[in-house]
Amino acid sequence: MKFVKLKRTKVRVPFLAGVAVALAFISPSTFAVEPWVDKKLTVTNGLEIWLDAGKEIAARQHDLPTNGPQNRVSIKIMNGGAIDRWHDASGNKRDVSQLVSSARPRFIQHSGGAAFRFDGVDDFFSISGLKENLDETTIFILAAPHANKNEFGAFLAFNRDGENDYRSGLNVDMANGAKRKFDFVNVEGTGFVGVQDLMTSTVPFDEPHVLSITAQPGTNGARLWIDGVAQEIYGRNTSPLKSRRKQKSDEQNSDILFGFDQITVGARFFSN
Repeated sequence: MKFVKLKRTKVRVPFLAGVAVALAFISPSTFAVEPWVDKKLTVTNGLEIWLDAGKEIAARQHDLPTNGPQNRVSIKIMNGGAIDRWHDASGNKRDVSQLVSSARPRFIQHSGGAAFRFDGVDDFFSISGLKENLDETTIFILAAPHANKNEFGAFLAFNRDGENDYRSGLNVDMANGAKRKFDFVNVEGTGFVGVQDLMTSTVPFDEPHVLSITAQPGTNGARLWIDGVAQEIYGRNTSPLKSRRKQKSDEQNSDILFGFDQITVGARFFSN
């Protein structure tokens, strides 16, 4: 299933099959985090967005007096129901949401904490209208992918409004790999376009793993760690798909910032 954004030709596709427990973007900035955050994270300067499934109930309970029914902690949600919003703990008020009820991930609680389950068909969260740029970023994702049902099953993406994620922002997905095991992570972004597997490890599906990514536009590209183990580096000039003309174009635009107008969790944003 493809979701067409109104008044644009871009689509969100494909989707992540699995669970996401936490996600954070870090860049040079300073905001006061929300009072309900996990206190074990002591370094909070520079958080652009911080999504923590383990604190979703606390976030809704805290906001209930001011925001009313939209944050109500219902029995249905507590028992694995679909949920409309994942609250941002960074202090930037960047909650990601889903207005279409059939495309909402499910909130799952277990003995070790909580997670959001994405069905790999049409589930995703998003936020738009941020109107910002990032000159560099560090991303942490705690997730347990279940499968890569189609191609480019995505953990997340961010982009400029109406533009492809891989050219205007950054995307993290499994491309056309990871069919039997979790062994393929593709990271593309401004200045380093082209599918490339940065994952040298191989781990089973359905197990939680931490993906750590540092990224800069241009020659420095992106670097990946899985559970703290260094994987590959994607520099701009290492793309296997880059033509000479495209390489020259990228060299002329190597200092372009990552567009950060829109964030998508559990899917990508591109049309070709």
